[in-house]
Amino acid sequence: MSRNLLHCGLGLACSQNRQPTQGNTMTNTQQQVDLSEKPCKCGDTMGEVIGFRERSTDKEKVMYRVCWYCIKCHATEKAIGRETSVN
Repeated sequence: MSRNLLHCGLGLACSQNRQPTQGNTMTNTQQQVDLSEKPCKCGDTMGEVIGFRERSTDKEKVMYRVCWYCIKCHATEKAIGRETSVN
């Protein structure tokens, strides 16, 4: 899956991944939830906002999900816990 990133300000990038979902070929134990977008209360789709942080062990920059952002109504929803992990 590719991410189409848009500049959202504050040095972060928003993803508007609107590709159609293909058939599920994973078993239930292998299933992963796609967190790249979420439905917004306004009826549109919220795209993920990606940030970068420095990993303490090797100083490499790694991506993490900061939040989701709706371009239409400017709503945000903060990513917490496992939602911050970007595959």
